[in-house]
Amino acid sequence: MFSIRINGMSHGFFGSKRFVSVMEYLNRALKVAVMQKGFRFHPGYHGLKLCMLSLADDLLFFCKADLRRVRIMITAFKHFSDCSGLEANVAK
Repeated sequence: MFSIRINGMSHGFFGSKRFVSVMEYLNRALKVAVMQKGFRFHPGYHGLKLCMLSLADDLLFFCKADLRRVRIMITAFKHFSDCSGLEANVAK
């Protein structure tokens, strides 16, 4: 069972099946983002085409470190956030 915190407040419990479904939506949003012209994977993960890693309650995003590529990733995450209601914890 999982519980999520949104803006510092806990919101119920749900099974892992729903959480995996939500994370799959983020994964698909990022797959669309990385197909944009000019996107470059992080040099260390180019061969893997890895752009996100999810561990427990943490997300790691990977891309070439320049403003244009980071904006592509932020836009994809914002889309996910708008659709799911989940937000990044900027204090982390």
